[in-house]
Amino acid sequence: MQKSKRIMDHLMMTVCAFNLLTLLMYFNLFSLSVFFNGIDSKYSEMTTYLRSFCVVLFGMGICGSIYGTLCLSIERYLLVKNMRIHQKLTGLTMILPVILFAAIANIHRGFMYSTICYDRLKYEGSGYENENPSSTN
Repeated sequence: MQKSKRIMDHLMMTVCAFNLLTLLMYFNLFSLSVFFNGIDSKYSEMTTYLRSFCVVLFGMGICGSIYGTLCLSIERYLLVKNMRIHQKLTGLTMILPVILFAAIANIHRGFMYSTICYDRLKYEGSGYENENPSSTN
C-alpha cells in the first residue's frame, strides 16, 4: 500500500508542476504587459525572442497536465482492477513518458514563429514597413 501511495504522490506532484508551469507561462505571455505597461517597449528585443520559448513551455504545461491526469487515472484503475500489473509499476515508468511526450509533442512550436528585428526609427514613416528590412536594393 505504501508503494501505491508513493506513485500517486509522484504523479500528483508532476501534475502540479505542469499546472504551475502553465500558469507562469500564461502570466508571462498574456498578463505581464497589462501589469507593466512599458515592459514591451522597453525590452522589446528580449520579449520578442522569449515569446516563442514561452509558447513551447505553455504547450508543454498543458499537454503534461492533461496526460499526467490521464496517467494518474490509469494508475488508480490498475490499483483497483489489476494488482499484478500495478505491483510492477514505478513512479519513473509512469512519469517519464508523460514528460517525454509533453516535450516532444511541443518542440515544434518553438520553430513556428519567426522574429525580425529592425531599427524602428529608420523604417517608421519611410514606406518600408511592409517590406523585409534585411533585403537590400
